[in-house]
Amino acid sequence: NHLNLDAKVESLQSSLKVGERELKELLTSFSEQSKSLESKNAKLKSLTIELNASSKKNNKLSDTNETLNSSLIQIKEELAVVSNQMVQKEIELDGFRKRE
Repeated sequence: NHLNLDAKVESLQSSLKVGERELKELLTSFSEQSKSLESKNAKLKSLTIELNASSKKNNKLSDTNETLNSSLIQIKEELAVVSNQMVQKEIELDGFRKRE
């Protein structure tokens, strides 16, 4: 009976050693995965900062583009007015020429 008890104790100690080894492997794996995640998180933060900077530049370019488009529309309108005035002056000149 005493031998049977010794065998059970040895079996439990052996199982405990296997469990400890497996636990150490899991902890090592967890530590490696944690370091990998920290590295990936740092890269993600860096990319987020770049994305935000790029977004701000894009917004500024968009605002500049809107301003330029607005200016172009205004210039076109002013050119149309000047063109109409030139046509009117030509008509007036033709009228003076015909009178002479």
